Amino acid sequence: MLPKWNTGGNTVRLQCAHQGKETDFLVIGGGSGGLGAARAASASCVPKKVTFNAAAIAETIHQAKSYCFSLQETAPFDWTTFKQKRDAYIHRLNGIYERNLNNDKVEYVHGWAKVISRNHVKVTLADGTTDPRL
Repeated sequence: MLPKWNTGGNTVRLQCAHQGKETDFLVIGGGSGGLGAARAASASCVPKKVTFNAAAIAETIHQAKSYCFSLQETAPFDWTTFKQKRDAYIHRLNGIYERNLNNDKVEYVHGWAKVISRNHVKVTLADGTTDPRL
């Protein structure tokens, strides 16, 4: 994802192949900060948080006997099912984020950005090509 970053009033030229596009504000990064900045300009680490929460629950279950809870674990942690559910949740969130960006008229480019000079950024798309619009 290529959102926007504060350039201090400078124009940033995005370079792909032989074409370019200018923008006044560019965000690089699609985490919660990048999404917030991109949306705020025009109008996550979710996997880690979900996995951390699952580990915290497992630790709480482990410590429950110390607090006089009587718990019986009937099956070990099902990593495969957990990962499938976590990935489905992330996929759903990504769709929500993309719709919100579109609704806010934020141009979204999925790829990798490389700052090549003070006012130039090169964008490589997920498939290794460059976006001809940029």
